[in-house]
Amino acid sequence: NVISGNNMAGVHILGASSTFIQGNAIGKDGGVVVAIPNGGDGVLVEAETLGIWPRHTVIGGRGGLGNDISHNGKSGINIQDGTGVLVRGNTISGNASYGVRLRGDQNVVGGPSPEEGNVIAFNGRSGVYVYASSGNLIGGATEESGTFIFGNQENGILISGLTGENNRIEGCNIGRTVGGGPSGNLQNGVRISMSSNNIVGGTEPHKANVIVANREGGVAIVGELTQGNRVQGNGIGVSLEIVNKGTYSNSLGILIDGAKNNVIGGSEPGARNLISGNDGDGILLRNNAANNRIEGNLIGLFADGINARGNGGAGIEILDSPNNLIGGAMPGARNVIADNGDGIFILGGALSANNVIQGNYIGTDVSGALDRGNRVNGVFAQAAELVVGGTEPGAGNLISANTLRGVFLSSFDSTHCRVQGNRIGTNATGMAALGNGGDGVLLESAIQCAIGGSAPGMGNLISGNGGNGVWLVTGATGNVVAGNFIGTNVTGNSSLGNGQSAVLIEDAQLNRIGGAQSGAANILSGTNQYGVHINHPLAKENRIEGNFIGTDITGSLPLGNRFGGVLIVDASDNYIGGTTPGAGNLISGNGGSGIRLFKTMNTPGRTFIQGNRIGTDVTGVLPLGNMSRGIDLSATVGVEIGGITEGARNLISGNGFSGILFHDEARESLVQGNFIGTDLTGLLPVPNGLDGVFIENAPSNLVGGATPGAGNLISGNARYGVYLLDSKAVGNRVQGNRIGTDLTGSSDIGNASAGMYIKAATGNALGGTGAGEGNQIAFNLAGVTILSGSMNPILSNSIFSNDGLGIDLGEDGVTANDEIDSDTGANDFQNYPILTDARIAEAQPDNILSITGTLHSATATEFLLQFFASEICDASGFGEGGTLIGSATVVTDVSGDAAFSFDFPVQLTGARQLTSTATDPIGNSSEFSQCLEVVGLPTPTPTASATFTLTSTPSPTASPSDTATQTPSASPTQSSSPSATFTGQPTVTASATPSATATGQPTSTPTATSSSAPSATPSPTTTGSLPATSTPTPTTTGSQAATPTATSTCAPDYNLDGLGAIDARDLLQLLAAIRSGDPQADFNCDGAVDGDDLLEFSGRWKE
Repeated sequence: NVISGNNMAGVHILGASSTFIQGNAIGKDGGVVVAIPNGGDGVLVEAETLGIWPRHTVIGGRGGLGNDISHNGKSGINIQDGTGVLVRGNTISGNASYGVRLRGDQNVVGGPSPEEGNVIAFNGRSGVYVYASSGNLIGGATEESGTFIFGNQENGILISGLTGENNRIEGCNIGRTVGGGPSGNLQNGVRISMSSNNIVGGTEPHKANVIVANREGGVAIVGELTQGNRVQGNGIGVSLEIVNKGTYSNSLGILIDGAKNNVIGGSEPGARNLISGNDGDGILLRNNAANNRIEGNLIGLFADGINARGNGGAGIEILDSPNNLIGGAMPGARNVIADNGDGIFILGGALSANNVIQGNYIGTDVSGALDRGNRVNGVFAQAAELVVGGTEPGAGNLISANTLRGVFLSSFDSTHCRVQGNRIGTNATGMAALGNGGDGVLLESAIQCAIGGSAPGMGNLISGNGGNGVWLVTGATGNVVAGNFIGTNVTGNSSLGNGQSAVLIEDAQLNRIGGAQSGAANILSGTNQYGVHINHPLAKENRIEGNFIGTDITGSLPLGNRFGGVLIVDASDNYIGGTTPGAGNLISGNGGSGIRLFKTMNTPGRTFIQGNRIGTDVTGVLPLGNMSRGIDLSATVGVEIGGITEGARNLISGNGFSGILFHDEARESLVQGNFIGTDLTGLLPVPNGLDGVFIENAPSNLVGGATPGAGNLISGNARYGVYLLDSKAVGNRVQGNRIGTDLTGSSDIGNASAGMYIKAATGNALGGTGAGEGNQIAFNLAGVTILSGSMNPILSNSIFSNDGLGIDLGEDGVTANDEIDSDTGANDFQNYPILTDARIAEAQPDNILSITGTLHSATATEFLLQFFASEICDASGFGEGGTLIGSATVVTDVSGDAAFSFDFPVQLTGARQLTSTATDPIGNSSEFSQCLEVVGLPTPTPTASATFTLTSTPSPTASPSDTATQTPSASPTQSSSPSATFTGQPTVTASATPSATATGQPTSTPTATSSSAPSATPSPTTTGSLPATSTPTPTTTGSQAATPTATSTCAPDYNLDGLGAIDARDLLQLLAAIRSGDPQADFNCDGAVDGDDLLEFSGRWKE
């Protein structure tokens, strides 16, 4: 029939049931060419006045039974009241209002057969409008042959009304023509407003919709009361074919505006949506859209999950909307979000709090192996309490291959966020790099966020990125970076690197990297720059604690950062390590220095370096050196290296150059309580490649000190113990240290050259007259050598058992005294005293040692004389000075002469050789004088381990010599001054007052902090910091050579480098041999190459 040109509806069914309307032209002529509209609806179905609803009306059908319902003045079909109505096989187009307007329950627009699908196009409002109705089905066949809804002036399908729910949209092509081309609806493909529990698509293949080319968006779910809707299995922006068919963009993929508790996708099979190729965002949540779930979708890829078809905006954008879940830990919940602008973009601060991003692949293909990076960031957020990842299995995200950052938390709105359990910059296995182009994680002004954590599963793997692993910048405050592997693979045993530093802190405060508690340690290794870089004046109060910086997870193998371990530039008041057990870092194996501080002159404050192991393995026994210095201070001020407590002690050994370097006027810093050049026990050498402490053109620093515990152990180094160089090295003090001995002060761990060496440096104090200021300098190639430079007082030191002179001015052997002492050079070549008599009279009950002698030097000048006792005299006949007897002053006359006689109350046991030094008023100290044997002591019985002690008695009497020349102009006076007393060996007695114990020396035997090393797990975590080690005690067990037999071929050769001397170079070769099991190092001939051979070697060290 041709039903056209009527003033009202073409067909009006009022309360009738089981009515069939088939094969008609309604609103057109019979040729389907000319519009002859009806004035009202094409078909109107409504209840009669008594409320009887029409039932089982059939409009159209298969096999040519469909109607052409077009160009009518209102809707094509208006089911005002009805149930069970079937609308099938029709063409419904060009009607002034809706194509189909449906108010009624359990109706079907479409059907399961391909011939039952409707074409609903170019109508003046929405193609299909379902109002306040439930249980209706739109579509029903497959998307290839089902219902086509396109070109309508509003939405393709609109569902609204609070009383409506459980409607289904299945198998529709919305925005695509029958021929497959684009013809979008001018608003949304599907809009659901104020209606709940509707389903767009489904988990079965035939239920999938293709929703493309729509002007405003593919699917819009709108309104606070719009809840419980599901969008599943659809192609939104692309078709569902494998690749590159039907890529017709919606302006926006899916909009959730104020709606709650809706699901996009799902974890069950078939629920995945393909949301790709849209002009704007793939999914947008805004206006308090809360508690929605986005699961299992491909966002930015074709259906194969490999080929990219990104959305023009973010993959997912959240604006002012809280408590949404993106992905999840359950199998199948993973979204793959690739090739978009940002992968996930969140704004809103507290209004977007508590969103959770879990289990997703962001920037890769579906396998997690190929680069399909988002064009900006993986995740960008200005939101509170955001969770990225999690600790449960499957919660971690893979965030890799994105053009800029992996995760970017921006502004002060980003508070209390957590980034945990993720792999950022690697492939899915964590064994190969698939880096983000910029930083792995960037925190810009973020506050109190956690990147990782100390509990199992919290740590992230952040490696392979083009920038920094983690960057904290511009006021980022109170954040914690803990338990992560940054720069390694997931097992922590191989490097994947980051292009810049593992962690960069720039103008950010109060952040903690690592921690003292178990599991907080980060592995910060294998990067192209530094393990940690702290930069700019506002970077303050940051703590770097408990990390492995430059090593693998075991702390025994190098995975060095290329430029160095830690760099601090223009920043102060930061802490590297700490005194709490577990706070110390292991900083070893790096390409540059372990720690470098640069240009902190203009940033007042202090930097603390405490409790670290720098240059050794995690046990503190074997070298794992940084290639340059252990600590490098350049143009710095106010650095504290170590401290007076055992927990503050750094172990600085095994590094390629010096243990500590001061240069470029680095000043006003402290080096206290450290072990420099030894192992953790202080009993064996682990040499630094040059000096223990090198001060080059750097003023006013203190190495050691008189305070109990302030003294350093500086021994075993391959050149000097302490080296002061050039004119700006002035005002430094080296006091209270043990230099060349072991921790006990009695055994040889000598530095390979002088204990202290000065070249062209002036005005530095080596020792001092205060209690505890003297150093113990023994077993070195020489004690103190001054090549050039003046006014360097050498006072109150215990100098003994060095191979060369105890004090050598000019580095040319004993320098003879000269007339009037007018020469210049090293300490102005200050003349030393001439001792003429030293005796203890048998009648003296108080053991008064009387010393007489002369000094010839500058005229009319007061000099400080110090007197020392030793068991034996140096082979040169001059010095050394093992134990300070006392100090006194003399004044020369106009001829430069002074004669003296002093009495000192002492008890001597075995120390028979007396020597002395002279120091002028400006600090030039002499070499040791010629030895003089004390008369009146019983002859000692020589033993291999002779020791001596000196006991304090009341003050000595200084008696003027009857040979002294006195004139009114230069009246010589003799006065005594206090000196120091060492505990341990040797012992020194104060001469003017009862002695004070010098406890500046390190005295306690160290033990390692009890904790455990990081452990490799599939989700990268680390546990602990520096592991517990037992303190080795040197014994002879296992270290004696085997008893030779007729067939024995064991002949240890301790000179491993073949250069003749047994020194630090041989030790380094020995340690390498122990690692490799080289039988050449089997020194005790027991068939094993192990620690017993190291003990055997130590007994021959510089023998």
